[in-house]
Amino acid sequence: MSNSRPTSAERPPGSSSARSWSSTTKQLEPPTPYETTAFMVNASPLPTSSLHSRNSASSTQESGYLATAHLLRWTRYGLAFMVIASSTAALGCAGHVLDRYNETRFGREYSLPLWPWNVDVRPTLAILIPAAIVIAVNLGYLVFSLIPTPYSRTLMYNIVFAAASFTGLVLCLFAIPFNTALTNPSEHRTRESLQSWTCKFSDGASKFTSDAKSLQIPVYLSDGVPVPAGFKRLCMESQVGVGFMVAVLVLEVVSCAVGGAGILLETKMAKARKARYAGHEKGDGVS
Repeated sequence: MSNSRPTSAERPPGSSSARSWSSTTKQLEPPTPYETTAFMVNASPLPTSSLHSRNSASSTQESGYLATAHLLRWTRYGLAFMVIASSTAALGCAGHVLDRYNETRFGREYSLPLWPWNVDVRPTLAILIPAAIVIAVNLGYLVFSLIPTPYSRTLMYNIVFAAASFTGLVLCLFAIPFNTALTNPSEHRTRESLQSWTCKFSDGASKFTSDAKSLQIPVYLSDGVPVPAGFKRLCMESQVGVGFMVAVLVLEVVSCAVGGAGILLETKMAKARKARYAGHEKGDGVS
């Protein structure tokens, strides 16, 4: 028996030459271009204008959304500032009337009081308290919306703004009819309010003076019938305060519409992003 290895003539034909040819071929093959491999990799999620999600709608939808959202944001700021300004004016008017009443009110021990002993201050409070609440609610919204955050809170801002506007709307719908119903005495309610009492003197005196002049009745007073000091201004402030609350009511209606439009816009864009990304994933699965 011989332990000698088989010679090259005895080896199977093509065994070593095949291995050397394959290794040589691998070394000579050029590397796959990056452009080819890049298209073979699954695409990352589409970019979006929302930081909550990597999914996006089409470029046209996203650009339109950004423009509309920017407009709605500044509209919310403007409406909030106008509501605060109008409510502050109403609060100032009603507060001054109530303050003057508290300063000039005397007890029953005085023989000539300036105000009726059972004067009704509820109509004034019906303007004062809702105006203060509306100011606080809108200031809270502004502070919340101006706090910097790395996340997109556009939907939350719209919800908070709509809730604040709805709260102000409900308060105005309560304050204005309540004030109107209790301002002037009637058969079922004989109590005078601060507005009716002050306006009775100021309007009555001016009406008497004008009627006397039209009838050529001599009035031996150079300034006409005297009116208690400040009553004319208090009457005007009471009326202006109600007018400002009516303005707040109109602004709150517009604010509710703007808040609702913002919520609908966010909901619509969320559906569009979800639908497009679902179609994008479906296309990747098919390919």
